[in-house]
Amino acid sequence: MIAAVPDDAEVISASTTDPERFTELYRRYAADIHRYVASRLGPDTADDLMVETFLQAFRHRHRYDPARAAVRPWLYGIATKLISRQRRSELRIYRAIARTGIDPAVESPIESATDRLSAEGSARPCETSTARLRLPPVRGQVLPEGRVRARTG
Repeated sequence: MIAAVPDDAEVISASTTDPERFTELYRRYAADIHRYVASRLGPDTADDLMVETFLQAFRHRHRYDPARAAVRPWLYGIATKLISRQRRSELRIYRAIARTGIDPAVESPIESATDRLSAEGSARPCETSTARLRLPPVRGQVLPEGRVRARTG
């Protein structure tokens, strides 16, 4: 005899006491949610947002209305909100790039400042090199302490 497949509301209800039961919903709807997100944002972002959709659904499963038998529209609603949030985030990044001319994915302001300071520092001879140039004809050899005092004193 074939066992009856529990409906979505039963799975969510059972997952409150047995969290592993929520994986049934993942198996049922993950591919659909992934296709939906990929059609709007592309395959690279789809993996992350599909996982985030199920994570939020799991965290907020107590809010699910059991009067609705199907979870699919609820999951699509969560995914749609995540897609909107992702698009707004990308828009903010593009506006910041246009305003500053710096792409944070390529170069952070701290890295840029560090690079400029390093370049300025390497352009100036360091103090020890300058001091060596002022030594008498011994040409950078280390002098015994007594000879240094005799030459400077």
